[in-house]
This record gives sequence, C-alpha cells and structure tokens, in this order.
Amino acid sequence: MTVPVVGVLALQGDVREHERALAECGLRSRSVRRPEELAEVDALVIPGGESTTISRLLVSFDLLEPLRDRLRGGMPAYGSCAGMILLGRTVLDGRPDQQQLGGLDAVVRRNAFGRQVDSFEADLDVAGIEGGSVRAVFIRAPWVEETGPDVEVLARVPDVPAAGAAAGRIVAVRQGRVLATAFHPELTGDRRVHQLFCETVRAAVAQDAHSKRSRAGGTRSTTAMSGHSKWATTKHKKAVVDAKRGKMFAKLIKNIEVAARIGGGDPDGNPTLYDAIQKAKKSSVPGENIDRAVKRGSGADADAAEYQTIMYEGYGPGGVAILVECLTDNRNRAAGEVRTAMTRNGGSMADAGSVSFLFSRKGVVLLGKDQDVSEDTVLGAVLDAGAEEVNDLGDSFEVVSEATDLVAVRTALQQAGIDYDSAEAGFLPSASTQLDADAARKVFKLIDALEDCDDVQNVYANFDVTDEVMAEVG
Repeated sequence: MTVPVVGVLALQGDVREHERALAECGLRSRSVRRPEELAEVDALVIPGGESTTISRLLVSFDLLEPLRDRLRGGMPAYGSCAGMILLGRTVLDGRPDQQQLGGLDAVVRRNAFGRQVDSFEADLDVAGIEGGSVRAVFIRAPWVEETGPDVEVLARVPDVPAAGAAAGRIVAVRQGRVLATAFHPELTGDRRVHQLFCETVRAAVAQDAHSKRSRAGGTRSTTAMSGHSKWATTKHKKAVVDAKRGKMFAKLIKNIEVAARIGGGDPDGNPTLYDAIQKAKKSSVPGENIDRAVKRGSGADADAAEYQTIMYEGYGPGGVAILVECLTDNRNRAAGEVRTAMTRNGGSMADAGSVSFLFSRKGVVLLGKDQDVSEDTVLGAVLDAGAEEVNDLGDSFEVVSEATDLVAVRTALQQAGIDYDSAEAGFLPSASTQLDADAARKVFKLIDALEDCDDVQNVYANFDVTDEVMAEVG
C-alpha cells in the first residue's frame, strides 16, 4: 500500500500550514509550482488567497491545463476559500479574466461575506465529521449560491444577515473526490476537515490501484520492484537452506565485519551492525561466529581482512538492468567471477553509470505474515517513521523508505511489537521491464549464478513479473 502524496499549490496562501495539517493526518505532502511536480502527486490542495491572481499564476506557470486535465481524470482535490472559487463551475462577481478549474458543479459567489474588515469565525456542524462543531475562520470568504444534483452540502453558516433562507448559506460542499470550504481550517489547529479529505485521498488511491491491477489482468503494479521483490522473498526463504551449506553464512559474517570496522563494535551505537547481526541471527548463524566477526571488524582480533565494496553493472536477458554489489578483499577475483557468471548466463557487462541511474538507494524491511498482522496495521506503525509504501508480497510485507529512515522504520516496528525478517538498505529501480515466463527463467538463472559467487553480496534488477508467470516458473 503506497502512502499517498498530496500536493499543495504553492502560488499563494498558507502553504506550510496545509502541509503541516496533511502530515498530522498521516499523508506525505509536497509543494507544487510546476507541471512536473503536479504529475508526481496523488491529490492537490488549493489554498486560499486571491482567486484571480492565482488563476493568472496558473497560466504563467503552465499549470492551468494540466490541473484541469488531472481534475477531469479523477484526481482528488480540496480547495479552501479561493480554492473553492477556482473549483466552481461558475463564479459570480468575478473579474473578466477569472479562469475556472472546474471539478465542482456549483455556482460560487466571490467575496460573498464582505471585505477583509468583515472577516469572522463561526462554529459549524460539518457532515461526515464527528466530535462536535468545527471552528471555522472566514476571510473575505465566498459562499455557494447553487449546487448541481451530484454536489453534497456539508455545512452552512446559520443566521447570516440577508441569507434569504433559514438554513443559512452553503460554505462546505463535496462532489465525488472534490471537497471545498469557504473557510480556512488550516488556521485553527483542528485537523478534522483535512482528515476528511485525506480519507477521500486514501480511498481514491486504493480504488485506482485496484482498477489498474484489474486492467492489467492480475499484474502486481503497486511498485516498480514488485516482481523482483516477490522473487527476493522466495530467495529469503531459500536463504536458511543455503546457510546450512555455509555460503550464506560467509556473506552474513562478511557484512558484520565490515559494519563493525566502519561504525565500531557496539550494536547499540552502530545501527548498520545491529541490522547485520539481526539478519545473521534470523538465518541461524551461530552466536560465536557472530561474536568473532564483530571482534575482527572492530579490531579486537587482528585476523581481519580488508574488504571493499564494488558495484558492477550489466544487462540480463530481455534487457533487464542489473546491479551487482560485491564485498571483496580481491578486486580482480571479484571482477572475474561476475564477468564469467554474466557471460555464461545470457548477460553482459556495462560501463559504470549506464545502469545505476535507473536505481535509487532505499531502506527495505521484510516481515512475514505468520504473526497475523494486516497491511493497515503495518502501515499505521511505520507511517510517522518515514515509510513511503507498504507492499503485499503474498507471504510477507515489504516496507520501503528512504535509506536514511531505515532505522526509524525498523524501530517503529519493534515498538509496535511487530517482528521483521530483515532490515537493510538496497537499490530499488525507478522503472521495470515486464518479463514473460521464458525470459523470467533466464533472468532467475543469471541471478542465481551471480549470487553463487563468493564475493557477491547482493544482486538488484529492474524486472517485473505477474503472479501467473511466477506460478508458471515455479
């Protein structure tokens, strides 16, 4: 489950307060000023300000048409005050050059409650929000004069002079995925309006992801790494068996030595060493082997090798991009082993930089489902720690974060009483190559050959496979 990213239109208004409110509601946010930034968000908040000025800036920043397209495509949006005006179908008392975004089948009256001197606060009952009335701040606010049949009225201001109707003027509406208020909830510290919008965003993102998977005929598409992640999960199960042969033991011990050498021999003060030790323990590496590796790496034992990390790049069958991470005390030996494994299994070496730009370094935590935790439970535990997404890999969950947030995410799981199988930094691709069964078999064979090399610690690739292909390959 990907944590949605909500953009905040950063042309006018209190952008930071909206971003703070979204963070408190558990979603990620980013400022949007350019079309490419708009393309990277799942939803958008349009803050208050001066609606005509904002519409002009939308044109100047080449955002008007892209934003209209996203709204027509079903992007969730929330507009406060000027944002409500821009989202309306028609604006009354607007200026001749006023541009409308659309999204709401509503007629909105601009500056309906008067000028700046007439700003006020009121307690409102808002449909869909529990816990009592919402304190609303109105500043040169609009109101809704007319709504279409699909628009739900959420709140009215009672007892407004010359309101014309006992029910009061409409100041909050919702139509599908679009929410708009005439007031500024970001100014009061009450996050319930933002929470209402965030619930809409989460539901929309989940619905779109489900629709996308259905259209793809069952292809897992929650992340570009899905196919390889599922393969990696299978490899993780196999790791315990491999460990009995000694090969995996050697790799895990090597990781511990290097971590201790770089950050010291105290796991409490060396998170990388802590994670390396935990991974070794979960793979049944004997405790005395772990202790000796820590001593060698930290200098307490003089019998330590000088390891260096080397990355090799290449291509596998089907054009799959491959990164090979080696930890070796002999560069020539490592290079020879990797090259041989590549050429004998349908791969080819590539120049430095020709493949690595397709990957980003991320923190990855794997945890099994045998402890009876749901995806929502995992997401709730890691959201505030910096997790970017939680992916269901079938028999396990994968939590992805920035590499710098790995320790915080792992700690959050521990504090929530959720056990994990491994936590380490790795490389995830930004785009993936879809493989059929024949190509998948060839790529898996190449990865197996690379991982059998003594100096190879990790292999990363940008392939994706459907559940059907995984079942066929076995």
